[in-house]
Amino acid sequence: MTSPLRLLEVPTLGDRAAAWDALAATMPLTTPFLTSWWIEGVATPEDHFVLVLDGEALVGGWALRRQRVLGVDRYTVQGGGKLCPDHLDVVAHPDRIAEVTAALRGWWRRPGTRVLDLDGLREDALAIIAVAPEGRVDVVDVAPYEKLTADPEAYLAARSKSFAKSSRKYRRRLDNGQVVHRRLPDAEIPAAMEAFAALHRVRDDRVELARELPRILRAVELGTAAGEVRVYVGEKDGVTGAVLVLFAVGGRLCVYQTARVVDDVAYNHIGTVLDVEAIMDAAADGFGEIDFLRGDEAYKRSFVADERQLLRLRVAHGLPARALLAAGLLVGLLRRRAGAAYRGLRGAMASRRAAPDA
Repeated sequence: MTSPLRLLEVPTLGDRAAAWDALAATMPLTTPFLTSWWIEGVATPEDHFVLVLDGEALVGGWALRRQRVLGVDRYTVQGGGKLCPDHLDVVAHPDRIAEVTAALRGWWRRPGTRVLDLDGLREDALAIIAVAPEGRVDVVDVAPYEKLTADPEAYLAARSKSFAKSSRKYRRRLDNGQVVHRRLPDAEIPAAMEAFAALHRVRDDRVELARELPRILRAVELGTAAGEVRVYVGEKDGVTGAVLVLFAVGGRLCVYQTARVVDDVAYNHIGTVLDVEAIMDAAADGFGEIDFLRGDEAYKRSFVADERQLLRLRVAHGLPARALLAAGLLVGLLRRRAGAAYRGLRGAMASRRAAPDA
């Protein structure tokens, strides 16, 4: 007779990191944001793991962040906010999924009060099954992606003629302007990441992201050591003016962040050139997919043709927790309506200013 699974709540993965990574690698859609190097890199004192064990063997778990709000435990995703993790979920051994979700459901429904607010879940997330049918699930964003073949030229051939033509033109302009663009060997990544941080810090629109730079730099350092980070740069006269950071996990190349100078025309369209170069290299290296991660920015549609939905799960257990969640939902609704009204007012005022005198 097999022993029942047991739960263990801990603040870090510790010596179970390798076992965690092995489980994360079996997910239907692998994500860099559930690797132990990312988790350790962006760690905070509020990190909270709910591990599912068979004896001492790890068979599943949940990576969460726990905060105490008005006497209620509030659980969110690790590294949420400006770090924008996505495709998140419970990890589970593929042969123990039903047992793991049942164990986590028991953890969720135990006595006490708590809120679960998970933003960035993948489609068909096991996390939803673990708390069903109690949760509220909303589509909050998309992640554009495209499958790759082993032929790099096939990727460009699948793009519009104007895109392929423009990307070649941008590459020639960079070459003529003596801007070198290349993938870095691992030994050069630390210096490039310092340039990446400096490029973000001077921009007024990156203030919030700049606060997270120490965590990003630490995660990239650990990910590089794990062989799952790629960095491309644009350089002129020995100075780095553009940095593209990508994560290579489970045969998927994920475009994470780009930083570039904004006041040097020599770097115009460097982002397009670096992205195309990285994608074609990935195809040549046998990667099966390029993922532009969270965000429906229009430019991504030039690079990839498909998209996945990203979900947000919100659920409360216990009366105080339900009240806290309801208040949060109301505040969110009021903010969205106020934002829509403000944008509408600005649009109307702009139209009036642009209209000719009667």
